[in-house]
Amino acid sequence: MAVPIIGGGADRDRRSIPLATRTGQRIANVQGTSWPDSVMRERTRTHVRTFPNNALRSASSIYNCVGMVFASRRTAIDIGDVRWILEEDGYREIQRSDAQTGDVVLYIDRDGDPSHVGRVVTFSSEHLLEISALKILSQWGEDGEYLHAPDDVPPMFGQPREFWTDRRRVP
Repeated sequence: MAVPIIGGGADRDRRSIPLATRTGQRIANVQGTSWPDSVMRERTRTHVRTFPNNALRSASSIYNCVGMVFASRRTAIDIGDVRWILEEDGYREIQRSDAQTGDVVLYIDRDGDPSHVGRVVTFSSEHLLEISALKILSQWGEDGEYLHAPDDVPPMFGQPREFWTDRRRVP
């Protein structure tokens, strides 16, 4: 989500909430507008028609994908800040085959930039290497939150290229 005005998301912005990384660094954010039910119904109808294997979880428009993953569905955070947040919060990159519930998947666009993020919510330990075993929960812009296979997203979200975890390694 691009911040549309100078100072948007700053600590004095009324649409911003207090939000910080694990290390205490402030995260710029802006709470979105809640769209009317009629608008959300039409947006979800379109996605359900286009992606019939996905399940709508919530039709909220006040947060984006980064806000869903890192701000408990309270606000929108610029996708350009996601690598910085991962670092500040102590995440480490893992192999897709090691992803478990609670881990983060980062989608990358054609230019190699982060374009979308979601949370791993299910996996099958007996079929861990099967791509279809992973399920992701992610907010699709302002269009609602969907449960989906990693690759079953609109093309503009890019490809699921990086998986991250904040699970601690046992020494």
